[in-house]
Amino acid sequence: MITNNCRISKVSLLASLFWFLFAMNACDTKDTIDPTYADFFIKYFGNEGDQSGKGILVAPDGILMAGNTRFEGGSDQIYLVKADFEGNMLWDRRYENVTDPLRVVGMVSDQAGNLYIAANREHAEDLNDFYVMKTDANGGFLQDATFNVDDSGIAYNDQVESITINAEDQLLLTGWSSNVNDKELSSNISDVYSLLLTTDLVAVPDNEWRKVSGFRESMDLGKKIIQASAGGSYFFIGTTNKSDGTGLTAQTNLISFPLANDGQFPVGDVINGTTFIETASDIIPTSGGDVVALWNSATGFNASTIYLAYANEEQNFELQSGLALPYNTALGKSVVQSRFGGYIILGEQINNNNRDIFLIRTDQNFEVIWQTTLGGLEDEEASQIAELEDGSIVITGTVVLESQSKMFLIKTKANGALKP
Repeated sequence: MITNNCRISKVSLLASLFWFLFAMNACDTKDTIDPTYADFFIKYFGNEGDQSGKGILVAPDGILMAGNTRFEGGSDQIYLVKADFEGNMLWDRRYENVTDPLRVVGMVSDQAGNLYIAANREHAEDLNDFYVMKTDANGGFLQDATFNVDDSGIAYNDQVESITINAEDQLLLTGWSSNVNDKELSSNISDVYSLLLTTDLVAVPDNEWRKVSGFRESMDLGKKIIQASAGGSYFFIGTTNKSDGTGLTAQTNLISFPLANDGQFPVGDVINGTTFIETASDIIPTSGGDVVALWNSATGFNASTIYLAYANEEQNFELQSGLALPYNTALGKSVVQSRFGGYIILGEQINNNNRDIFLIRTDQNFEVIWQTTLGGLEDEEASQIAELEDGSIVITGTVVLESQSKMFLIKTKANGALKP
């Protein structure tokens, strides 16, 4: 483990100054912080009302961010922004094709450059449907679709958590439904709900993809499904309150396993459990054909440890060679494999009941190379991270100010530095 407390303190102090200037200038405008630097900056986006950042993609000619916007007295709608690599906004779009609130969870693009944004569509209080919107590469609306677990018109809560895309340009939406698979078990609170869609937003039929799966008598929450390699197996990560079978109880456990090509859960339980509170966070394929899972284990109030682990097809994708990163007030949110080796983890660190942006870089064995905190007196919500070709790091999320919230874009150097 390599640390440099002096350097990290300087970065955090500088970041606090940036956030102070940000707060002083964060009125309802598209203006950004000056001066502009090509290889590091903090920018924010939005007009009147509140905006948030949830997903980020790197395109050949810029950076795309998806989130929400809400005007005073209105409901959450989809907000899409494109910026150049210096953080200057090229365009932004606000979509009003549905009147129900839409809460964005993520975004992917296909091989043609079209964008797909997944959101929860709230059709009644605490009752949601899966929603996905398709645009062209410039944000022009193409089509949208809404999905739910149909049960003779009865309203259920179907909540999407993530969207991914496979090598065949099929979309995978993953989440959970209160419309459970086994209707006879009243204690079965929720089951995993996943959809495989064509690029025309048509769901693959039931006999080709198992939409609802789960363990009996438990709350099963799907987090994410990825295709481990082109044409290869799928891998699932989620959270359950089912026991791990050791006799020890926990509020929630991590669940992770390969999925058959029809989305069917495997025979038997594949649960990674302890006596702590574990929640699934992210899963990514690696260039070597493995997958890396990111999750959090909470031991008490404001006490959470970030975990990383490998899984590979040769060993039936059982999580192994994992490592607990040595931070007890951090929450892992997003992970990417660096093109220069190792992994970059985006998280949040809790300081005086406020959240700051937390960046960690590890080697391929998950040993920490550097860490840094970015933030000030405001509350910053980290959402997703990406890496540029030169190794620079870009992050989107939401900063909560005194009277409003804004989508932000942070770009750091490859070493996590944010300094002139």
